[in-house]
Amino acid sequence: TVRSKASSLRANLEHSLKEAVYNLLSWVRDNDDRGVDDLMKEIDHLFVHSTADANVQS
Repeated sequence: TVRSKASSLRANLEHSLKEAVYNLLSWVRDNDDRGVDDLMKEIDHLFVHSTADANVQS
């Protein structure tokens, strides 16, 4: 049903977001030479560019 598909999609998105945040925090922790500006660029690329790429593929 539509409701079950929406719930599944939500769970998948939630998991992906948690994984992305964890990976970004790990990236910062493991790279002392990278500052907040580099982190913000990574976040921008992750959310802005991946959304645009997904829209192009749709």
